[in-house]
Amino acid sequence: MAKYWRIIRLLPYAIGMTKRLRNRLILSVAAVLGVVTVGPVLAVQYLDWNPHRERVAGWLSAALKRNVSISGALDLQLWPTAYIKVAGLRVESPDDAFKAPLLDLKSASIEVTLGALISKTILIERLEVDNAALSLQSLPDGRNNWTFSDPKQPRQHQPSAWTTIVRVAAIRDSEFGFAGRNPRFDQRLEIDELSSSLPEGRAQSALIVRGRYNETPLSVNGSLALSGDNNVDAALAVDLGAASGTVIGPIRDVMDGGNANLSLRFETTDLTETVGTVIPGLTPRARQMLAGTGSVTAEVNGWLPEGIRLEKVDVMTNSALLQVTASGEVELWRPGQVGLLPASNLRVLLETQALSELTDLFGGQLPLDTTAQAQGVLSGAPRNFRLDEIVFEASGAILKVSGTGRMEHIGSKEGLWLDLETKAETSSLARFTDAYGLIVPIDGSASASARVWGGRGQVRVDDIDAEVIAQSASLRAGGSIGPLGPSAEFDLPFEGATTSLKALLGGFAVTLPGDLSGTVGGSLKGTRNDLHVRNLDIDLRSDLLSASLTGSVGPLGPQASVNMPLRADLKDVAALAAHFGRSLPFSGTASAQGILTGPFDDLFVTGLSAGMKSELGQLRLDGELGLAGDSPTLNIASEITIPTLAALQPFTNVALSDYSGVSLTVSSEVFRAQGKVGIRHLSGVLRGDGIRQGRISGKLPDVSNLRSGSLAVDLELDHLG
Repeated sequence: MAKYWRIIRLLPYAIGMTKRLRNRLILSVAAVLGVVTVGPVLAVQYLDWNPHRERVAGWLSAALKRNVSISGALDLQLWPTAYIKVAGLRVESPDDAFKAPLLDLKSASIEVTLGALISKTILIERLEVDNAALSLQSLPDGRNNWTFSDPKQPRQHQPSAWTTIVRVAAIRDSEFGFAGRNPRFDQRLEIDELSSSLPEGRAQSALIVRGRYNETPLSVNGSLALSGDNNVDAALAVDLGAASGTVIGPIRDVMDGGNANLSLRFETTDLTETVGTVIPGLTPRARQMLAGTGSVTAEVNGWLPEGIRLEKVDVMTNSALLQVTASGEVELWRPGQVGLLPASNLRVLLETQALSELTDLFGGQLPLDTTAQAQGVLSGAPRNFRLDEIVFEASGAILKVSGTGRMEHIGSKEGLWLDLETKAETSSLARFTDAYGLIVPIDGSASASARVWGGRGQVRVDDIDAEVIAQSASLRAGGSIGPLGPSAEFDLPFEGATTSLKALLGGFAVTLPGDLSGTVGGSLKGTRNDLHVRNLDIDLRSDLLSASLTGSVGPLGPQASVNMPLRADLKDVAALAAHFGRSLPFSGTASAQGILTGPFDDLFVTGLSAGMKSELGQLRLDGELGLAGDSPTLNIASEITIPTLAALQPFTNVALSDYSGVSLTVSSEVFRAQGKVGIRHLSGVLRGDGIRQGRISGKLPDVSNLRSGSLAVDLELDHLG
């Protein structure tokens, strides 16, 4: 019993000892946790980071997968104000293919509010940057220097749940550049001074920017004022060279990332300078087109997590050559967007009162006073625009051109793709061609329609339908051309007709045997440098004669060659001579056939076979006859048959009535040699009453000199009458 009593008396003491041990254990654990958690904080707070700059740079290099160096001071602090200060920070681009580092920073400091991180907000109380150079670069192979993920892995675009807010910012003597795949579109922003702050209370804050954008002076002056607990009213004035404008409106829910509803208005007195500032590589042709004024108004709506858009966009430009009007919207940013290329949906109208001068700029020729307009819906993003619902029309005193269609892949690697239905009309073909220094033998109306379609290197002109209608003639052609370029293939069947060849050729010094009607058909085939007229079929008819030609001509040009079988039939030789002011004492019919061949400057007829029948007798010609050149070919065998010499009475004063029973046949060869026309192998036979033998032979080397010839007559008669 005493033993138990002693134990009972010791219980309070044991309990007290247990409590003291428990408290000591708790304090020990708390001390350990405090050392573990507070130790790193104290290290960050009081550690001199300068000796550890290389290690910090190594950590950043491993995280960013880039070479990072810190050559200046490095300081971190957590309280009473959390900040990071760094000098001499340099972040390299991925490799030597890039021309400059991503970031080269002389000094910067960032003050943040740590408590805001709990609500997933990065609240930067103050940001100061001095002498920074940020260079964004994109290579032709698609790589860029601002992407830190593995380029071989597909990108995962997920909307960020974090919001970043900068209360006060100050940037001095810094430069921001972008170098893309096309150097013409490289951008450069130099900031001498940038200061901004979010307003607090009733006080307004200022936004000031001084610098240069692509070497053009830039100035921004504005103010921000609180409107409610979480809204800001912005009013900015912007001057960029010859352009000036304003940005006015509210930004709601600033602490949640900002939801903008801003009105933009900009004007420029020198459109060439302003556009040349944004697109430094403007060509001289583009500068001449844009020489004038311009204006743009729009509304900026949206916020980063959901996208930012330019809505109610209205653009107007006015130059001597071209006026542009555009309206619609532009999507500046959307979740998951790659790069900084905006997407647009704009209805565009182009107008010109000087289409001739505008055509000259593009190497074309339109020597007529013509106005034009074109409209369509522009959608897509740079390097892949498309233009739908295209409608264009040009008109002048005698010319009208119209068309509809669409264009795709504008500015893309694949090249432009188009599909246009076009039509051109003129009320005076002669005046239209005369403007180009060409003479056509007819005047009338003309029209042509076609489908122009295809992509880079494969643009074709199909479904061609061209027609010329004049008082005395008509011509129609169809077919296709393509793909366009130096090796374009032409396949253009054509047909035409005239009711008066005399009227058709009235503008030329051509004398025709009466008035002819005719038809022509054929096909223009081949490439530009090897173009031929094939399957040619020409038919001419009048009261006096009929003629037909078939075959081909080509290749067209100075060296064109003709290969055309021909046939002609003459109903009245005397009537034909009368048309040329000649009088013949006989009448008759004639026909000829052969092959017209050779180049135009040396045309000749081969396989000539011609004949004439009259009351005098018959004439037959066979051989070759040159039609052009300094010394055209002449090699013709002739045969004349006169059934009765009495028929020759109109040509002589000698009485031939007694020789009505005598016939004469004469054959010879007419030739040209050394520029002279001569007759050789002259032979003849007289037959008839009283003639036992009658032969004639001789030659005449030069018909212009009768003394050069000789003539022998061998005649035996039964009696002298």
